[in-house]
Amino acid sequence: MITSEKIKASWKEEKEWYQNPVTLLWVRIGEGVSIGDDVRIGNYARIANGVSIGDDVRIGNYARIANDVSIGEGVSIASITHKYIGTLALGGSSVRIRIGCEIHSAAHWDNHGAELAERHKELAWWEATGKHMLDFLKVGANNIEREILRSKGKKNDNRTLQTWGISINRRV
Repeated sequence: MITSEKIKASWKEEKEWYQNPVTLLWVRIGEGVSIGDDVRIGNYARIANGVSIGDDVRIGNYARIANDVSIGEGVSIASITHKYIGTLALGGSSVRIRIGCEIHSAAHWDNHGAELAERHKELAWWEATGKHMLDFLKVGANNIEREILRSKGKKNDNRTLQTWGISINRRV
């Protein structure tokens, strides 16, 4: 295990980004973070204050982990780049999907995704690619939600898992 304090004391720092001396990838890391063994953190991932990351976790490039999140062993957090960037954002016990600048619940996206894409003049992209990206990210969000439920000692009794928020941001 390694802590944010040890990282900040021993890794190269530039403008609050720290470079892993082995992978040469950059990460922004908050205070009070603990990272388990065999964790892979992608380039330019942001890990906020108080985060606890279990062993054998994979965090994708550009992923953002919010304050005080606990990530269990073996979890993978994807970050997808296409015309838009797709990431999973964790905050407390909620998981949000980020694809651009708008933030909505999964139900809202399911009911109004085409409408939102049309507002951004991206309906063709939404139909061809956006829906598939969203589906992929929803799977990741549901996997993390199952881990959150498991870590709280609750059983998944085959009820429909709550789907968390989703967002759409244009990559610059």
